[in-house]
Amino acid sequence: IQMPAQALEVTIAPELVERLLADALDQPGALPMIQLALQRLWAERRSDVIELTDYEGFAADGGNRLIAAFEDAANRAVTDPIGQRRQTARQIILDLVQLGIPGISADIKRRMRLAALRDGFAPDAEFDTVLQALITRHVVVYDDAGGASIELAHEALIEHWTQLRKWLFDGRVALMQQRRLESAAAQWRT
Repeated sequence: IQMPAQALEVTIAPELVERLLADALDQPGALPMIQLALQRLWAERRSDVIELTDYEGFAADGGNRLIAAFEDAANRAVTDPIGQRRQTARQIILDLVQLGIPGISADIKRRMRLAALRDGFAPDAEFDTVLQALITRHVVVYDDAGGASIELAHEALIEHWTQLRKWLFDGRVALMQQRRLESAAAQWRT
């Protein structure tokens, strides 16, 4: 954690490293959360020393600051676009969630071919603009190995991002109907 900053003559306080590791201890997939927290700390640094107090400001209620930083990055990614772009960001993100069965299986991330994801949107530049913003903010990842595909950056978004949990709760029935139609259409084509 400290070596990349030291190479640029910036110090990360040892107590901050201890807190990051403590906050990450019981979090599955903590590395992306640590990465986002460190990126934010780096971007907001006011001196050549990044202190624990800088990190403590991420969660005013004293909650897990890693989760707060991760959720903040996701919220910024969907609230920065204006107007209809927010709806496009919401739909892209929801399309990348495989719905579980309540009480039986959890919702998990869903990898989609870029072309299949794009099919659900009007053919304009808005989709590409919003998708690029989501990639830049580390909400989704693009992989061009074996055909271009997109997926959520981490399962932790599904588990910890309050806005996404609300979208999934509010739209679960409609999403399940949409997925059944997609499956039936795919079977019909074959």
